[in-house]
Amino acid sequence: ALFLAALFLIAVGVGLAFGFGFAAQRVASGINGSVALGAATLVATTWFGLWQFEKTKRKEAEARIFAQRAEIYHRLVVMLLDMIFAVKGWSEQRSETDLARDLSAITYDMIVWGGQDTIRQLMNLSDTSPTDVGGMMRRMSDLFRAIRKDLGHSDDAQLPEDIVLAMIVSDEREAVRAQMRSTQ
Repeated sequence: ALFLAALFLIAVGVGLAFGFGFAAQRVASGINGSVALGAATLVATTWFGLWQFEKTKRKEAEARIFAQRAEIYHRLVVMLLDMIFAVKGWSEQRSETDLARDLSAITYDMIVWGGQDTIRQLMNLSDTSPTDVGGMMRRMSDLFRAIRKDLGHSDDAQLPEDIVLAMIVSDEREAVRAQMRSTQ
């Protein structure tokens, strides 16, 4: 995308250079300067209008995607919290079948609405062994980082780890932090 944007800008620059060169040649050969300036203004105004229209449409699409994305990510985070609470005995343990069904529904919704980094982090999370607590927490931290980035947050590098550690009782935080960092 960056390459195409750069290529587009180069093409526009070359087009403007040729256009201004042509206009300057016509002015030098006797065309009225105000006609040449009017033509250049018309071209520039039309180009700017089209660019602004495209930018507005892109923003509208991003706003629609954001609303869907936020709802799906909220469901995912609530599901993960419920799983942690069940392990702690703070809520009822759900069957693996129910969890798998809910996670599959969220994953399929993310195919349409989720960001690519978040989808990859969710896949990485599901590949983690349940016995690898440090790895699971590290990947959950990476998932939270991707979710927050997708939703427009600009967090420091430490916040996703802090979010995961906030889900753990304070007596266990330092031990889990050490496990998370040993899996990096």
